[in-house]
Amino acid sequence: MAASVQNDYSNRIFLFASITCALVVTALHLFKYWPVGHAGNTYVFLHFALSAAMVAVWLSPRLDVRSLLILGVVLRLALIPTAPISSNDMERYLWDGAVALGGLDPYSVAPNSPLVEDLREHWATPPEHTKYPTLYPPAALSIFAASALGGPLLGVWIWKVVAALAGILSLFVMKQVAKHYQQERHLPLFALSPLLLLETGVGGHLDALLVLGLSLILYCHAKEKWGRLGLALGWCACVKFLPIVLLAPLFFVVPVRAFAKLLSTCLVVIVSTYAGALTLGYKPIGILPTFFEKWRFTSPFYQLLEYACGPEQVAFALAALALVGVITSCLAARKSALAGFAIVLSTPLLLSPVVFPWYLMTLVPLLALRPSVTLISWVSAVPLSYVVLNRWLAERLWEPAQWPVIVIGVVLITGPVLDFARLRIAQRTLSAPKKQLLMGHLQHPNPKSDKSNYLSGATSVNH
Repeated sequence: MAASVQNDYSNRIFLFASITCALVVTALHLFKYWPVGHAGNTYVFLHFALSAAMVAVWLSPRLDVRSLLILGVVLRLALIPTAPISSNDMERYLWDGAVALGGLDPYSVAPNSPLVEDLREHWATPPEHTKYPTLYPPAALSIFAASALGGPLLGVWIWKVVAALAGILSLFVMKQVAKHYQQERHLPLFALSPLLLLETGVGGHLDALLVLGLSLILYCHAKEKWGRLGLALGWCACVKFLPIVLLAPLFFVVPVRAFAKLLSTCLVVIVSTYAGALTLGYKPIGILPTFFEKWRFTSPFYQLLEYACGPEQVAFALAALALVGVITSCLAARKSALAGFAIVLSTPLLLSPVVFPWYLMTLVPLLALRPSVTLISWVSAVPLSYVVLNRWLAERLWEPAQWPVIVIGVVLITGPVLDFARLRIAQRTLSAPKKQLLMGHLQHPNPKSDKSNYLSGATSVNH
């Protein structure tokens, strides 16, 4: 009887979540009817509505994994036709691909160059990007070029489909990873993650491919497929630079010979990819500093460091904190590989001068395997930065508010404190029976001399 009641309750929750998701998707398709001056607020509201649906399914007594997977796939497909509300990065992706198809070097030719004057007549490029050549590694550029083969109109659809398929594949890979770790009950944190759904289906961000790559890395790690893990890691590093930091904790959790195989395959992929780019006449080396010079957005720690140390000393402070983060991840990995991965991937994001919401997509697979207050609150708070869209979409004025940065900073301080308190409570709860057993030993140091009392003490511990 109790089981049937739980099933009925869980079914009702899942129905509520499905209806909520359907309403959010419908609202996103009706973007042109939104009040322009409040588009950012509306987007943030829809983000939190999806968060409520996700948490409701996650906390329900029973989980129907099959229904969850179906809902996750349907949502990812349904979001393909939506407008790119949150950013214009897709325009930049396709522009870079078109430049490469035109036989020019996207790493040397900026969109405002006279060399691409004819190209600008057919391909849109974000005005704020016009002075900068591409910042994306060669593997990403190849995917941009493949999408740009469809032309300015069809290319957008090709890219959105590629991103959606990456999201769907990562969902099924993560299902297998969660099953390996016996954590399928946390799968809603991935399948219904508003960050993954919106930044993939609406924003069409490259990070969707990175999530797929990280999911494959976690799968290969779980199955101890070290060579394949190296291939996946090398490919990810050629899509975006961030995943390469995983080598640090992997060194401490993978056997020496296996790590040598992993590292060698990873380097083969990276070296061959960049060698291919150089052979084509591209110059992909040294593009990252431009990124850090260009943007400042939603980074409370960087702002605090810049204020405390000054612009001249901030680089040294960042280097020191990055080293601390890497060392901490290696120490944590010796006890839990997933914890080490989460720390080392979070460190660059915490210290970066710019943290757009979609950057945190790479943390969601780890969040779904090892939930924490810190990660849940961080990925939930960072979309508050989208209030900047109010004036950007209405007046093309980019004026980020400071209060979202403050909220995110508070979250990043209180989250670890709450996680530590939760860990201490769990340790005390688990250690209580051990203390009782120890007291039984102290009271009866020779169990054979008083067998009945010793057994009764052991029985009380078991109960």
